[in-house]
Amino acid sequence: MHHHHHHHHPDLGTGSENLYFQGAMADQVQDMYYLSPMQEGMLFHAILNPGQSFYLEQITMKVKGSLNIKCLEESMNVIMDRYDVFRTVFIHEKVKRPVQVVLKKRQFQIEEIDLTHLTGSEQTAKINEYKEQDKIRGFDLTRDIPMRAAIFKKAEESFEWVTSVHHIILDGWCIGIVVQDLFKVYNALREQKPYSLPPVKPYKDYIKWLEKQDKQASLRYWREYLEDFEGQTTFAEQRKKQKDGYEPKELLFSLPEAETKAFTELAKSQHTTLSTALQAVWSVLISRYQQSGDLAFGTVVSGRPAEIKGVEHMVGLFINVVPRRVKLSEGITFNDLLKQLQEQSLQSEPHQYVPLYDIQSQADQPKLIDHIIVFENYPLQDAKNEESSENGFDMVDVHVFEKSNYDLNLMASPGDEMLIKLAYNENVFDEAFILRLKSQLLTAIQQLIQNPDQPVSTINI
Repeated sequence: MHHHHHHHHPDLGTGSENLYFQGAMADQVQDMYYLSPMQEGMLFHAILNPGQSFYLEQITMKVKGSLNIKCLEESMNVIMDRYDVFRTVFIHEKVKRPVQVVLKKRQFQIEEIDLTHLTGSEQTAKINEYKEQDKIRGFDLTRDIPMRAAIFKKAEESFEWVTSVHHIILDGWCIGIVVQDLFKVYNALREQKPYSLPPVKPYKDYIKWLEKQDKQASLRYWREYLEDFEGQTTFAEQRKKQKDGYEPKELLFSLPEAETKAFTELAKSQHTTLSTALQAVWSVLISRYQQSGDLAFGTVVSGRPAEIKGVEHMVGLFINVVPRRVKLSEGITFNDLLKQLQEQSLQSEPHQYVPLYDIQSQADQPKLIDHIIVFENYPLQDAKNEESSENGFDMVDVHVFEKSNYDLNLMASPGDEMLIKLAYNENVFDEAFILRLKSQLLTAIQQLIQNPDQPVSTINI
């Protein structure tokens, strides 16, 4: 699997292979470089499943107040110019290894749709129809701008703003960065005042850093980590027999405030994070279903290497999925489990920059991961509360649609009440089962908060 680490420039072949860059296109190219591991994985799924809307992030915002669409479009174009990822296309045919090509200039347009002549329910139907069509349409990553926006005008001071962006160019952390920049520019333009934004570190710096990492050492780490793992099908009994296609559905709930606080304190007492604590509870839960003390699931890591200066302000795709293997020894207490997982996180950290498919190839088991846990440290709510008053409008309701290629995703984000979402494929799992999982998860957390020193085997689910 090792790729040519020594070329600084992707080897794009010659002659007919290079048609893409002949003529008009060539002088529009600003830069060209390889993909990050997660980008390669997403590109691969996108090519395999056209029209399936995998990794399309659709963000819907209801806006009340005055919205200057011309200014907003101009602001979006400032963002396009500012961040290379929005001007990036992906080339995978006739090249030894996929590359991403940054174009010098791309013009962004907001689609405006006036619905003021329709009744409320007709408006909703029109917007829902657009959203469904938009998902089916997806993005052609070889030529489209990987972001689209439509604004529906419902009344003089009421709008619905739907933005779609392909996950291959950014992760959730970036959405916060981009939204803040966007509104800073929008407010300045609207008031015809100057604005200044800090200099940008290009995503390419991260790709260059990746190419320098010792991939072989990381693969050795994962090979040992996964040794003798038997593989699993999580919730095998609960799966529907015929599985066909992916019908995304989600169940959203939260952990009450007092319990969120206690759970956070419990994690802190073992010098670990809420994210790790959630993974620990989940392990206890699935071990019951698996009737096994050796488990694995995927976790999403932020993938931003601290040694790159300013990495927290970079916009691009950094996250990666890596396996988390949990061994529940006889009589282990929850506190010990937390310590064990924290220790593991520290050891895995230097090795979380390799592609999951390469990690999989180190395991004896083809079926390593069939579901993932995502802990998102960047709820959109934050960006929206700080800024909205100055914008002249309020974002009332923000909803993000996304579809992963896993049949089950446990997602959580921090807050006074920890928000939890079970996003799943309805063609595989029944809603009744997902509701049961929700109550079992909450019950387990309640019991563990009360007595974290009990052996996890005594928890009653």
